[in-house]
Amino acid sequence: MFKLLRRPLILKMITWIMLGPFLIMTGGCNYFRVHSSGKPYPAVIQQMQEEQKFIILHLEDRAWHLTDIRSDENHVTGTLSFLSGHDIYKTANPDRANRYNRSKTSGQSEVLDEVHIYASEMAITDRVNVSIPSDAILRVEEYSKAMGATAFSYLSVPLGILAGAFVVTGIIVALTSCPFVYVFDGAEYLFTGEIFSGAIQPGLERDDYLPLPFIRPTDETYNIKITNELKERQYVDMAELMVVDHGKDVLVITDKNGFPFTVLSPLPPVSALTGDNTDVTDLVREKDARSYSGLEGITDENSINSVILKFVKPEEASEGRLLIRAKNTLWLEAVSLKMHELFGERYNTFSAKRDAVPGHKLQKWQLEQQLPLSVYIEKNHKWEFLDYFNIAGPAAMRDDILQLNLEDIISDTVKIKLETGFRFWEVDYTAMDFSSKEEVSVVRLPLISATANGDMEVKEALAATDDVYYVLDEQGDEAILVFSCPELKNDCRSVFLHSRGYYKVIRDQAGPPDKKTLRTFRKPGRIPLFSRELYDGMR
Repeated sequence: MFKLLRRPLILKMITWIMLGPFLIMTGGCNYFRVHSSGKPYPAVIQQMQEEQKFIILHLEDRAWHLTDIRSDENHVTGTLSFLSGHDIYKTANPDRANRYNRSKTSGQSEVLDEVHIYASEMAITDRVNVSIPSDAILRVEEYSKAMGATAFSYLSVPLGILAGAFVVTGIIVALTSCPFVYVFDGAEYLFTGEIFSGAIQPGLERDDYLPLPFIRPTDETYNIKITNELKERQYVDMAELMVVDHGKDVLVITDKNGFPFTVLSPLPPVSALTGDNTDVTDLVREKDARSYSGLEGITDENSINSVILKFVKPEEASEGRLLIRAKNTLWLEAVSLKMHELFGERYNTFSAKRDAVPGHKLQKWQLEQQLPLSVYIEKNHKWEFLDYFNIAGPAAMRDDILQLNLEDIISDTVKIKLETGFRFWEVDYTAMDFSSKEEVSVVRLPLISATANGDMEVKEALAATDDVYYVLDEQGDEAILVFSCPELKNDCRSVFLHSRGYYKVIRDQAGPPDKKTLRTFRKPGRIPLFSRELYDGMR
């Protein structure tokens, strides 16, 4: 347990979860509003530094403290440092008040002293020095206090206590995810994501292709760490690296089957509307701190979240690729916990019986319960099911891609519908790419070594898909995987961890099962309704 608490990702979650109700009871909450600074951005940023603001640089889902800033009309340069011990107050909604805790300082400053720079690209030299082109700065945000929302929060103590109590007793136990993956960037191991999320039975065992954008070679090798940080038993059948070398203007993303697609000119949606026509276009057009979480708009009577994306299609395009950046919500983990509690002392017995259920039946049940993110395309004014994105897990946003056949689309637009259960997914970014495929070089790298828990060699268990597993049997188990680093064959490289496996959730529960309620989950669409019932009950 103590090893688990040392993990920065879990520690931050638990810290906020445990402090939430206490802070509400001892002083209410404080709120800030977001103000976007005008251009020219380099001059604005320079001025912010002179005012001794705490400046945070964002690139996709990573962030650093930026100091020693120098700027001209074309570039902003400075020095990067890690945000160790600093809680970033990300913008949840730029048009409304966002909550923060007045009594909790944030590193060297409080939230009202922070400035956030959002960039689409940057160049790093000597590990700590960075140069940002001025045209790559997407926006600059600073915060001010929202007095009305702050005062109102003092009236919301009872609701806050109830919500906090649910989280404390629920989310910590319910983080039933899968093996966590860390990559070595030359200085430290960085958390990157999860593998084969949702494969909670042998029949759901599957391959996974996790992007590793921050991995860097050390002594001509790539080093990866996989860990079991939860109350699970994790079975990893194989692990290898897939290295794709490509041109500098090309983005490479693999689909769920491991096929690498090249992306040259991704186009954002011209509109994104929920099932009740609430406009969420701004939430899904960019990779930023804002995302569609399922609370925007009102779900239908079956508690299904849906977003209809509209893209402009080039006249000659006969195929396209749908890009998303998304993850599952922590709310889905809470729903899973409440379901598991219904089994009482019979949970582990039930789980063991499910081991014999064929995979296609388990997959069908997951789809009927709207757990994956389903994709539909509009043809002849009717929605046609295309495919689905695998369950991604709640710990990190993940890039994914889906190939689309557009030969039957005669319109100059393409309409795509994303559909899932109530609050099961959080979608940060969507786009469509119609560019032609580029040549890439693909190399698959076997393991050089795999050492578990410091001294146990497990390379043979991970060498091939052969039903011989490396088992992370307990919380705290981990393995270091080492791969060779081949010579670069093009301008840039994208690296993916190809793994295969499944995991089993372990529960220590007591009491009789609630058989009447459990039988209702045999019905298609029952879990989305259950999710909405829990949410409405908490409110």
